Amino acid sequence: MSHSSRFTRVLALAIAGASPMTAALAQAPQNAERCPATLPAPVAATAEALRAAARANDYAALRRLVKRPVDFAWGYGGEGDPTPEWQRAKREGHDPAAMLLALLAMPCIVQRTDGRIHYHWPAATNFAWSALTPAERAPLEKLYGSAIDKAWQGGRSGGYYAGWRTTILSDGTWTAFMMPQ
Repeated sequence: MSHSSRFTRVLALAIAGASPMTAALAQAPQNAERCPATLPAPVAATAEALRAAARANDYAALRRLVKRPVDFAWGYGGEGDPTPEWQRAKREGHDPAAMLLALLAMPCIVQRTDGRIHYHWPAATNFAWSALTPAERAPLEKLYGSAIDKAWQGGRSGGYYAGWRTTILSDGTWTAFMMPQ
């Protein structure tokens, strides 16, 4: 995607009500690569802490892992303290803790942006469906089942992934746990 078309899509998302940060996350450039077999220690430690809290269904522990709520993206258009949104999702029959566990069990990607290194789950966060390996597609198909096409804005054949995702920076800071649009 060219810079001008990416800018146009980010602008359209922002006009539609998404904040500039979440609009940029939704249309991040495709400068990503697959995660190494072994994650850097700070990323691995945060991922394990997230898994432990999610396995325990401990939303207070998950909230404590959000170091800077003002910079935490929890949904398209939602930033700040994610606790109320997680509670609402739980009341509506969704299970954010289970989704987080599922995401962290999937292959991830590494993206270098603005001098920072981001680890995103799942790989679909920044790879087109056609570029995903069978090992990257299978857990998404299991997670979404017959509703998988709803996880792609514009469809899997040419759109971008807009489903559940999470991000940890290379220093171990958890910066996003995005719920679907």
